[in-house]
Amino acid sequence: MEKKALIIGNDNYKFTSKLRGAVNDANAIAQLLKKNADDSPNFDICLERNITNATIKEQLSKYFSRKCDHFVIYFAGHGIKFNGVGYLCGIDAYSQDVGIEMSWISEQINRCKTPEITLIFDCCFAGEMFNVADIKSDHSILRQGVTLLAATTRDDLSVETNDQRGLFTSIIENGLNGAAADIRGEITAASLYRQAEQLLSPFQQRPVFKSTVTQNSPIRKSNALLEDGKLRLLCKEPLFKEKETVVHVNPEILNKKSADLDIDYATYQLLYAYSQGGLLQFEKTKTLLDETMAWGTCRLSNYGKLIWDLLDQNRI
Repeated sequence: MEKKALIIGNDNYKFTSKLRGAVNDANAIAQLLKKNADDSPNFDICLERNITNATIKEQLSKYFSRKCDHFVIYFAGHGIKFNGVGYLCGIDAYSQDVGIEMSWISEQINRCKTPEITLIFDCCFAGEMFNVADIKSDHSILRQGVTLLAATTRDDLSVETNDQRGLFTSIIENGLNGAAADIRGEITAASLYRQAEQLLSPFQQRPVFKSTVTQNSPIRKSNALLEDGKLRLLCKEPLFKEKETVVHVNPEILNKKSADLDIDYATYQLLYAYSQGGLLQFEKTKTLLDETMAWGTCRLSNYGKLIWDLLDQNRI
């Protein structure tokens, strides 16, 4: 699978306020996207720092003209709305050459032959991308296979932290390091958004997620909590052969020599891994150990039922 990523970070603006964290952010994202957690190759990276409007447009045009399986564009820098139109700004942006119009990017995406394109924009007004009100032609409509993960809404500002990092990208970096991984270790744009939406809730900054992808491909793979072989045991006896099965747990299971129990200690260890992955919910308490000591029960959570369906359909 051929995957490419264009990573842009702009700090040193000539005619407007300089930034402190965009280049640091771009460096961090490039490092993470280059390889998965197990050191296997991931995206082929083109990292650009402090580049002009012309260079941004040139690089975007070059990559949009080349077909690959998955193309990621990351931009950290100034974004602006000028006369109601959204732009990504190179370091030479000024009133007569504001930047790269977001509607132009949309048009190029719709002409691009790459089946899956993911955009991650950490800039002010990033949510202006794919704004229906700015449609200029049929090519501005968001086509199938495109995902936008934006740091802000179309009217908001993006925040930098005191340690010279973008707040949004710091959260994305944490997610790519594994915090946004599912039980199989897969990290998608959707899981990154869910984490960003939760962690940004105390701040005056709201992330935006737009997607026409039926199923997001992983952007990065972290260490899996469970290998697929053990995960497939979820829907087999003595656990959840039926999706609504209730499994009884009690302290006797922890005595490895106990007999005449619904499940043995080895199966209990599987239950523990499933609970760590968010696949279970409990009758009386919030953790498997507490539920065990309370002689309680566990069943599949909504997420666990989704995984069960995928296993039942042989999609995992």
